Amino acid sequence: MSNLQIDITVALPTWESLNIIWLQLESLCRQETQYTWELVVCEEQTPNMMGEKMLSTYKERLNKAGCINITYLALEEWVPLSQKWVTIAHHAKGDSFILAASDNYSPFDRLERSHQKMLEGYNWFDVKKGLFYNLYKNDIATYILPPEGNTGLFMCTKTKYMKKLIGPPWPKSGIDSWIRTQQNISPKFRYEGNLLGLHTDGANKISHQRKQMYSNQREEYRKPFFPPEQTIKGILPEEVLNILKNKNFG
Repeated sequence: MSNLQIDITVALPTWESLNIIWLQLESLCRQETQYTWELVVCEEQTPNMMGEKMLSTYKERLNKAGCINITYLALEEWVPLSQKWVTIAHHAKGDSFILAASDNYSPFDRLERSHQKMLEGYNWFDVKKGLFYNLYKNDIATYILPPEGNTGLFMCTKTKYMKKLIGPPWPKSGIDSWIRTQQNISPKFRYEGNLLGLHTDGANKISHQRKQMYSNQREEYRKPFFPPEQTIKGILPEEVLNILKNKNFG
């Protein structure tokens, strides 16, 4: 590992995500940032795991994108997502803590934009809007955080807060709110527009009902989902889009 200061930790907890985690890794390989960062993956050893071997195939490309350290934490038994975040935090070396998900494609400027806001004195960063894609039905919709909503998309905070989180209990859902309320994290910065990132439905292990809330075929959208403001082609590089289409989730 390099002796350089690590500015950002990208935390990537995952479980049974062999078929989709490549999407997040592809986005991390395309990050454009002046800051140094590390990737910490935490995963149970299961038949459908990514595994350290697959992760190692991304090492060279991640290095070129500014990643100077990769840590793989192998778990021998299932651990709740909330507890995984804390486990990663205790291995993290960066000041900023990116909460990455296996089934998302992060905007190319996610690390740069998030860490910059931490340097400006904010302790929480998220995004109000984002495109969602149903892997099974090819439906897309724009999610818009309602006024009463507390947590947006593409979250980042400071590692010091994640290290202070305690359990049990370790919640299995509502984890984002659990993080913010337990530590009373503020001030927060919310980006109001659309970034070039994508969230997917169908391969995720939490929020299973979400994909039923929007349909392009029926032109039905239930809040907080609305007609799409972006296209997948406008977000994903052609080679990534082709891989996604050839995965045959449906």
